[in-house]
This record gives sequence, C-alpha cells and structure tokens, in this order.
Amino acid sequence: MTDYRQLMRLVLDKVPYREIAAREGCSQRTIARVRRVLDEHGLTAVSQVDALSREDVDGLFSDGRKSVTGEFVPVDIDRVVAARLGAEQAPAEGVVGAVSAGRRSRRPQPLRV
Repeated sequence: MTDYRQLMRLVLDKVPYREIAAREGCSQRTIARVRRVLDEHGLTAVSQVDALSREDVDGLFSDGRKSVTGEFVPVDIDRVVAARLGAEQAPAEGVVGAVSAGRRSRRPQPLRV
C-alpha cells in the first residue's frame, strides 16, 4: 500500500521522481498525483504534512474504494449472486446437458474412391 505521507515528504524535499519511484516502489504517475494534491491544498512544508491526521491524508487521496472513516461495509452475498446469475438463467449443468443432448455424434466418413 502506498504511504502517501512519505511520498509527500519526499516530493517536498525535492527528491527526483525516479528516485522516489525506485525507493518507494510506486509509479511516477502516483508521484505526480501527490505533487498535484500538494499544490491544490497549498501544502508547502514537511511540517504541514506531519500535522495531517491519518484521516486527512486518506481524504486527500481517496479513490472511492475505501471510506474515509475506515468503516466496514458488509457485502450482501445473496444480492450479488442473484445479480450475477439473473433470475431467468438456467444453471450451468442444465445448459451443458441441453447442448450435449442436441448434438449428433459426427463420425468421420470413409473416403469413397
């Protein structure tokens, strides 16, 4: 998982993107995103970054996959299965059986000379 606080520190310390990418194992695109967030929010000093809470950092780099509060949202498995299968769709075994029953066995025909 990307440590955005560390990336912000390195960007503010003017470490080259390639070095940050090699050191932290992230893409230069991620580093550019960090630079953009720093500029948009007027963060210009490492002390400002250190003063941010974990929730603040999560909020700056939220991508919609995680709630900022870290709250667990349970998954309704039955609803997911119903949506994936559809109400009118036959089970796979029935489909395979129906297709197999409808086929005729094709044996190679001998060549007639």
